[in-house]
Amino acid sequence: MDQRTTPVLDAVSATPDFGGAAPTVEQAVVHAEALLADATGARQTVFAGCGCHVAMHAAVLAVARPGTRVAVDHSMHRSVVSGLILAGAEPVWLRPGWDPVHQINRPAGPADVAAVLAANPGVSAVLVRTPTVYGIGADVRTIARTCHREGVALVVDEPDGTYFPFHPDLPTPAVQARADLVVNTVPDGGACPASVVLADGGLVDPAELRRRLDLITAENRNPAAYAAIDGHRRHMVADGRRVLGEALDRVARLRARLERIPGLTVVGESVCPPDRVVEWDPLKVVVDVSALAITGYQAQAWLARQHQVTAGFADARRVVFPVSPSGDDAAVDRVLEALRALAEQPPTTNGDPAHAPNAQPARPLPTRRAMSLRDAYFADSEPVTDPMGRISAEMISPCPPGAPVILPGELFTADVVLHLRQHVAAGLPVADAGDPRLHTFRVVRASQTRN
Repeated sequence: MDQRTTPVLDAVSATPDFGGAAPTVEQAVVHAEALLADATGARQTVFAGCGCHVAMHAAVLAVARPGTRVAVDHSMHRSVVSGLILAGAEPVWLRPGWDPVHQINRPAGPADVAAVLAANPGVSAVLVRTPTVYGIGADVRTIARTCHREGVALVVDEPDGTYFPFHPDLPTPAVQARADLVVNTVPDGGACPASVVLADGGLVDPAELRRRLDLITAENRNPAAYAAIDGHRRHMVADGRRVLGEALDRVARLRARLERIPGLTVVGESVCPPDRVVEWDPLKVVVDVSALAITGYQAQAWLARQHQVTAGFADARRVVFPVSPSGDDAAVDRVLEALRALAEQPPTTNGDPAHAPNAQPARPLPTRRAMSLRDAYFADSEPVTDPMGRISAEMISPCPPGAPVILPGELFTADVVLHLRQHVAAGLPVADAGDPRLHTFRVVRASQTRN
């Protein structure tokens, strides 16, 4: 196929009215989807000109039915939970691995998936996110084989995966590792959020996915978002290897220089044990600042305030910088100099930072389900100041990374409440909570829980 063409861009340029997708644009989308499938090695692709949340909702609806169970990686984005609520399905948690030395989550491995499938016969699908926010990549190929032996579909949330097919030093694209559905976020969409779902395995019918997407999106799609996908594909095919290679070179230089700064530790592939992890996303630069007696959150705030440098993610120990292929040497130099200044004169903290309010580890906290996800979400509810032992009626997701800590239908525990309130006390946002300051929590009314 001629990868130099951009059928959607051409059709949009020829369409005077941007109010809806004209027939010529719809026809061009079909052509553009085929071009992207050819470029990425997918069997088919489906454009979702509405952001990754809706694309994930459609993917979940394509593999889940009311009353079914879906094995879900605990680090998955909250959009997966929203999809399960829409589908009327229940999550079975895949607990990620935990590195006690680095205090960092690792993705679930093939053995974890096999154990969950053995303990939960009838699971309809497995959903994992890879790479993690730290750049740690799961063994998707072996996980896919494990799922397919049991006739179970594998859905992968791969936000940065639109780059992966276009350079050999990036992780293997999940669609090429035989995942059935893969949700990618198209970068640099600006005001036109766009995502794409890649289909490979034979366990999910792409036509079914399209029907689910039609169910939850407007009749008139966003042609500008489709054009963003089309343009990104052409750019990557034509010039991706060069621009990605230059970005990888910048990352290597940045890592080498950061490693020479006292007080900073650059987290590398040593955090990836071969039994769980086979790949690493080098475009994520993960810097541990705990030796400076500060948290990653404090470092993130200081870098933004003092140097106008924005970290993509922070936790109790680290700041993470995703390096964009569209960046340049000057952007990397700004990060380097800001981190050097941080190490030379870190912000002062009150008390022991190891026990600071925002120094909770990222490891998922155990919870117990007392009511179905959908029933709890739609149940009569009330706000309470003391939710201990009550059934949550809401999902609460600390941001970043936006992974839920508690879901509707789960019981509040002291650890969960403490973790959430410490997150807010650190000045960090939580998504999905009715009270964003968490003075109150929404719980199922007691009358709804009586037999």
